[in-house]
Formats: sequence, C-alpha cells, structure tokens
Amino acid sequence: MTSRRAARPAHGPSPEPAELRALIEAAGITQARAADLARVSLRTVQQWLGGGTPAPPAAVELLCLAIVAEGLRPPGPWLVPWASPALRALAYRGSPPSAGPASPATP
Repeated sequence: MTSRRAARPAHGPSPEPAELRALIEAAGITQARAADLARVSLRTVQQWLGGGTPAPPAAVELLCLAIVAEGLRPPGPWLVPWASPALRALAYRGSPPSAGPASPATP
C-alpha cells in the first residue's frame, strides 16, 4: 500500500547559494549562528551555501524571522522574497508587533 502525503505549500523560492550567503553576511552572523537560528546543523547550512542541497523555503523564512527577532536586522522589504504571504506584511509594516503589555486605554 502506498501512502500519500499532502503537498505543503511553498513559502517562496529556494534562494541561490549566493543569495543565502548575502543574507547571512547582511545580518552580520556566522554560518554557525545562521544554523542555530534556522534550527539546522552547520553542515546543512554549508551544503546550502555550496549548492549541494537547496535550502527549504520554510527554513529560510525561519532564519529571516529569527534575524529580525534577535534584532540583527530590522524588518523591511528584504523579507519579501523569503516570507510567506501571511508574514509579508511585517516587511512593509517596518516593525514587529510589540510583545510588551498593552497600554491602558485612555478615556
């Protein structure tokens, strides 16, 4: 019996190795830090950068969001190619929503 798995929607294209390298360099992080942020091994990032394995769009999106969350780079249009449609608004909004307590309503 053959099992069928539902296809997951792609969040965007897999970046070319040079694009991924530029993304990592623009954030000012090492390959090891990029691996930590993307929740993959250093070897995996090296394979992506070497062109041996394409970087999954979801992993690149996670890396981009982690870069913003860590304050390494502010949100902006650079996120658009790597973010899912639901997260692209962050690129145009300019800043992530506040995680702090809500301010009291003014009368």
